Amino acid sequence: MAAFVRRIWNNTGPDLVMQELLYGFIMALLFVTATRAGVIPFEGKLDLCLLIIGMNVTWGAIDAILFYMIDVFNQRRFINIMNSCGTRGDCVDAMMDEFGGTPLDILDPEDERKVCEMILESRIAEGFDLRRDRRDMAYSAIGCFLVTVLSIFPVIIPILVFPDIGTGTAVASLVSAALLFLVGWDMGDRLGTSRLKTGVAVLCVATVLILVGTFTGG
Repeated sequence: MAAFVRRIWNNTGPDLVMQELLYGFIMALLFVTATRAGVIPFEGKLDLCLLIIGMNVTWGAIDAILFYMIDVFNQRRFINIMNSCGTRGDCVDAMMDEFGGTPLDILDPEDERKVCEMILESRIAEGFDLRRDRRDMAYSAIGCFLVTVLSIFPVIIPILVFPDIGTGTAVASLVSAALLFLVGWDMGDRLGTSRLKTGVAVLCVATVLILVGTFTGG
C-alpha cells in the first residue's frame, strides 16, 4: 500500500498536488461561504456536506479523466514529431512549440533551436514501454482525484462536529484559510520567493475567487 501511495505521489508531482488542493478548497468553500452569507440557505448540515462531497468528487473525477486524456494526446504528438512531421524545419518548429512554458523559453532562440535539433537527432529509447508510461499517467490522474477528495475533509469535519451550522462553517472557513496559506507557503519555498508573501497572496487570490464565485452563481 505504501509503495502504491508513493508511486501516485511521485507521478502526480508537487505542482499538480498544490493545484488540486487549491481547486478543491475553493470549490468546497464556495458552498460554505454561500451558506454563511445566506445565498444558499441550508437547514441541515448533512445536506451541505453532501453537496460539497458531490461537487469535489465530480470535478476531481473530471480533472483526472481530462488530465489522462491530455497526457496520452501529448505523448502521441511527441512520438509523431520524433518520427515524422514534414520537413526538418517543420519538425524543429513543432518541437520548439512543444517546449513552450519550459526552461527552454528563457534561452536565446538560436540556442533553443539547437537543443530541439539535437533532440530530433536522438533516438527513442530502446525498450520504451508505452503501457508502463500510460500506467504512470493513470497514477498521476488518480493522484489528482485523491487530492481533490482529501480537500473535502478539513471543510466538512468542522461542519459535522459542531452542533450549530454557523459555528461549523466559520471553523471550516478558518481551517481552510490556514491550509490555503500553507499551500502558498510551500509554493514560495519552491519558487524561491518569500514564503510569507506567497502564502498571503495565495490566500487573498483564493478569497477573491470564492467571493466572486459565491455572489455570481459560480
